[in-house]
Amino acid sequence: RHLREVHSWMCYPYLRLITAGLMGKQPKPAFPPAKGIPLLYIYGKKKRVFFHTSSFIRNIDREEGRGGTAYRMLDQCGHWVQTQAPDEVASDMGKFLEGKK
Repeated sequence: RHLREVHSWMCYPYLRLITAGLMGKQPKPAFPPAKGIPLLYIYGKKKRVFFHTSSFIRNIDREEGRGGTAYRMLDQCGHWVQTQAPDEVASDMGKFLEGKK
């Protein structure tokens, strides 16, 4: 995207939740898995608030059999998985990029 198209709210999931709550709507995931686009979703089990839904994970499960999509929950991590388990995240990313999941 061009810099003029980038806005602060694009990377701020809390704003999406608050706005949806104030409008009485159910918040939707910011990035639902798109068919045919590779996705590796890594998250920490100890994170206090999850921005993904169970249907988001089910969609990843469905796509995983078709290749190019995977997820991993790290039991010992919270929000900052890349700093709390850098070796595991790097290993998962390497396997994913090599097509080994």
